[in-house]
Amino acid sequence: MPTKKFRELKESELRPHIDLGKLKIKSSLDVDPCRCIIGQERAIKSIRLGLKINSRGYNIFVTGLIGTGRSTTIKHILE
Repeated sequence: MPTKKFRELKESELRPHIDLGKLKIKSSLDVDPCRCIIGQERAIKSIRLGLKINSRGYNIFVTGLIGTGRSTTIKHILE
């Protein structure tokens, strides 16, 4: 089977282009901050399950890369 040939991308094609005019905003200050947790459905489901266990000796262990929102996620759910 022949291999596909891909064209080399230009530098300008590697960055997203967002037309703020279409969004009717001038800067990020015009947008309310996101207050929800995005893309962690499985983790949230697991945390909620762990919080329902009312027995001694059970813990919730959270792991992940630094700066990915582990503590923020737990605080958000607990609040």
